[in-house]
Amino acid sequence: MEFVERVATWFYVRGKLAFLAGRFPGQINMTKAFRRPFYCRVSDKGVINVGERTSFNYGCVLIAHERIEIGRGCLFGPNVHVYDFDHGMSQNGVMYRDQPTTTGPVHIGDNVWLGANVVVLKGVTIGDNVVIAANSVVCKDVPANTLVHEKRNLVYRELQ
Repeated sequence: MEFVERVATWFYVRGKLAFLAGRFPGQINMTKAFRRPFYCRVSDKGVINVGERTSFNYGCVLIAHERIEIGRGCLFGPNVHVYDFDHGMSQNGVMYRDQPTTTGPVHIGDNVWLGANVVVLKGVTIGDNVVIAANSVVCKDVPANTLVHEKRNLVYRELQ
């Protein structure tokens, strides 16, 4: 069964790379190290560059309206999402889906580990050798050689 999974993944990766190259010519420079499903899109002016030896686990999403730069040797846990844009939120009677987006380039340095379910938002720079713990939302810059985690207090109470 493991052999079947490897063969299916090999075909999926090559097919996805061919699709991305055809659909977004010259806009996406991607590694071959990702698992399915993998979602990667750019707008007409968007660019995604991924360094060598960077790998993406199951369910990762990269969407660039401007630019996403990912360094060498990075590890993306399952379901990591990276977005370089945000939708408008004005309460002026225009539906959110019809409001303009704002963008800001995302830069992720070398040797960065993003744990499961991490979300990286527009305009963020993450330095080299950073670890972002699972379920974190990164909305501001992270200096090099840093561990980032969201402090949560679990509360247990008996149900009655």
